Amino acid sequence: KIHFPYPKMKTAVLATLATSAVAFTGQPTTFQTKSRTALSMAKKPLGQSLKYVPCIPVDSLPKPGTATSGVAGGLAICIAVDPSGSIFALGDKCPPVNQPLSFGKVADGTIG
Repeated sequence: KIHFPYPKMKTAVLATLATSAVAFTGQPTTFQTKSRTALSMAKKPLGQSLKYVPCIPVDSLPKPGTATSGVAGGLAICIAVDPSGSIFALGDKCPPVNQPLSFGKVADGTIG
C-alpha cells in the first residue's frame, strides 16, 4: 500500500495515470478541415495572367555596363544594360551580400 500524505495529491496522481493509459488505447482521433480561402471558394480555377507594367522611362535607361533600379507593381526591379546594349530586368535583391543588384557592374552576362 502506498501512503500519500495529501488526499488531493492522490487524486491527481490517479487522474494522471488514468489519462495516460487512455491516451495509448483505442482508435486515433482524426480531424478533417476544409479551407475557406477566397481561392478555394472560387467557382472555377483562376488562370495565370501575364501583365507588363512600366518601371522606368526609356530615357532613364542606364549606360551600357551599368544597372539602375525602379519600382514596378510594388517590387524593386534592377534594370541592367550589358556592354552590347541588351536590356535585362530582374528582382533587385542580392541575398549573399544584402545589397541591391543595381549597385553592381554589368559584364559578361553577370552583375558583379
